[in-house]
Amino acid sequence: MNPADSTVLARWPEWYPDAPPVGFLLREAYPDRWLRIHSLPEAKRYPTSGFDYAELLRRHNSVAADVLGLDTPCAILLVHTC
Repeated sequence: MNPADSTVLARWPEWYPDAPPVGFLLREAYPDRWLRIHSLPEAKRYPTSGFDYAELLRRHNSVAADVLGLDTPCAILLVHTC
C-alpha cells in the first residue's frame, strides 16, 4: 500500500460515514452520489478482450483529459470485481 492509499482509507469514514469502500454498499448508502458509466460499445459492462481494455483506456483517458485537464494531479479509486 502506498501513502496515498493509506490517506484515502484513513479519511474514508469522514467522507462516507455510512458505508465502507464497497461498490454496492456505496450505491445503497449514497444513491444521490452514485454514477455508473458504460464506456464500451453497446453499453457492454465489462471488457473481455485486449481490444476492449484498450478501448476502455482510450475513452477514459479522453474523458479525464477533458474533465481534469492535462497534467492535473488526481487519484483514482479502482475496485476490481471478480
